[in-house]
Amino acid sequence: MRVVLSSCRDPWLNLALENLLLLYSASEDLLLLWQSKRAVVIGRNQNIWCEISPHYLRAHHITAVRRESGGGAVYHDHGNLNFAFFSPRARYQLERNFNFLIATLHSMGIKAKAAGNSIMVGGHKISGSAFRFGRRSVMHHGTLLINANTAHLQRVLKPENHIKENTAVHSRRASVVNIATLQRMIHVKGLQAHLIERAASWQPEGGDHPPPIIEKRDELSLRGDASLQAQAHRLQSWEWLVGRSPRCIVTLESPKRKHPLYLHLTINWGIIESLALDSPLIIRREIEEALRKSLIGRRIDNSLSANLQAHFAPLAKTLPWESPYLPLLQQLMEKIRALIIPTAYTV
Repeated sequence: MRVVLSSCRDPWLNLALENLLLLYSASEDLLLLWQSKRAVVIGRNQNIWCEISPHYLRAHHITAVRRESGGGAVYHDHGNLNFAFFSPRARYQLERNFNFLIATLHSMGIKAKAAGNSIMVGGHKISGSAFRFGRRSVMHHGTLLINANTAHLQRVLKPENHIKENTAVHSRRASVVNIATLQRMIHVKGLQAHLIERAASWQPEGGDHPPPIIEKRDELSLRGDASLQAQAHRLQSWEWLVGRSPRCIVTLESPKRKHPLYLHLTINWGIIESLALDSPLIIRREIEEALRKSLIGRRIDNSLSANLQAHFAPLAKTLPWESPYLPLLQQLMEKIRALIIPTAYTV
């Protein structure tokens, strides 16, 4: 078997590496270990607006990523250790993977146990998993919370808008805890070293298993691989990250007593299909018309901001400068712009 250690912190390159290793692991067992810069990673079939806070994402320079496997949203940073088991279909056993992880944690004084697709300690989640089945091999990957920023984790995975009619896969919220909180002597490098040291015990029972082959990959080597770069570029695209979000209705609200305003947007595959404005404002029809012209049929991407400005600037000019509607319009524009998901950050 092989143990691949990636020192690259780019989540797209590492997820691209996972995709390629799944293709090449049809004849051997393989374990990949890697870390990531700050990122929130959603599942293949999730709606991005139903899982994250775009405002918090931008404010704290957290990268949004969509992976190829299913499952729910997770948070990554330098306090996480990400793992991926690869096995030929004939040798794949989920229990074997979990037993290896739990035995390693037990050896370090962490009394963990498997619960569904998670690993728990005292009712708190320390690891979640997702899966991808290839034609000839299987990938089981996940993350171990060691010393992650739980404030970022809790806030970025909390959408700030009201959302309904979401047909996508929902994340299962759970109470989490860092392993380092339970055992202060444990750190990312230490747990990684333990997993490598015990890697031979992960191999199937029976037969004579030679020591694992350790293979190191850095960012330079990954960026030099044209096939990996192509995979990473696709994962960064708007079409993959945002455009795969199934239909939902997002409500943007400004519930002020004198001038309440609720905008209901129907978004399907990242495109605004329809809208409805609920407000007693005298100029509601003018606002709704400007919204329809600037939003209907449009992708929620960076071009949306300029389009809003083009249609609302003329409307704003018709209002007196002391009009109470001007701050409402500005607030509404900001809420719409806040839906735009950045497709890449360099941190």
